[in-house]
Amino acid sequence: MFNPRTGRWLSPDPHWDIRTNAIFGDSPTMRNGRYIPNVHAILQSGNLYLFTMHNPVNFTDPSGLFAIPIHAVFNPIAKAAKKLVAKLTNKPAVQNTAQQASQTVQQTQQVSQAARGSVPAAQQVATPITRYAPQVAQAAQQVAPAVQQVFKLSKNKIHHITTRHVASTFAHQAARMSDTDLATRLSKKSFFNPSLTQEQVVNIVEQGVNTLKNQGITTGEHIITVTGERIFIALENGVFKTAYGMHELTPAFFGR
Repeated sequence: MFNPRTGRWLSPDPHWDIRTNAIFGDSPTMRNGRYIPNVHAILQSGNLYLFTMHNPVNFTDPSGLFAIPIHAVFNPIAKAAKKLVAKLTNKPAVQNTAQQASQTVQQTQQVSQAARGSVPAAQQVATPITRYAPQVAQAAQQVAPAVQQVFKLSKNKIHHITTRHVASTFAHQAARMSDTDLATRLSKKSFFNPSLTQEQVVNIVEQGVNTLKNQGITTGEHIITVTGERIFIALENGVFKTAYGMHELTPAFFGR
C-alpha cells in the first residue's frame, strides 16, 4: 500500500525473508562447505519498503513481488491496433494468454535484475521469478482496462485558448479596441462560460480531449458536454488544435 501524502510505502516487501533469501539470495552459492552472503540480496532486502523501485508512476507491482513497467504491460497503442485488426478482419481480437505471460515474465526479469544491480548471469538465470508468472499475468489483465490516456494542455495551448476565449482575459484586449473593432471581433468568436475560472476552463478542456481520445476519436471538430458545459474541440491526427466555449458575448458585457 502506497501513501501519496507522505510519498512512502506502508506495507513491507513480502519477497524477502531473513530466514531464507534476505542474506544469501534466491540462489545461494556455496564455497568450502559454507553459504556465501549475497551482497545484492542484502542491499535489496535492507529496505523492505522499496516497491516498484520507488517509482509508482512508471511501474506497477500487483503481486507485491516484482516491478513491472506500466508502458510495457498496458500499451494503449497495442490495444488500439488489436481492435483495428479485429475490425478489418471481422474477427474478435483473441489474446494469446501464454504469449502474454511469457512476455510479462521477460519484462519482469529485466526490471527485477535492474533493481538489484549488476547480478551475475548465473544468478539471473536461477532467479525463481517464473514461479509468479501466472499471478503477474492475471493481475496485469485485471488492471489493464482501467488504464486510459491522459492529455494535458501545454503552456502555449493554455495561453492560446485563455487569451482568445476566456472573457476575463480577453477584456484586457477589449479595453484597447474601438467599439467597431470590438463588435467585429465578438461577432466572429465565442467564449467559455464567463463564470468559470481559467483553471476550470483548462480542466474541462483536458477532460473533453481525454473523453474523445479514450473513445478512439483523434480527428475532427466536436461539440462535447463536460460537467454541464458545452465546448468545441478540434483534433487533427491525435493532436489538439483548439477549443472554445459556446457563449456569445456582446460589447455591453465589456462595458461598452
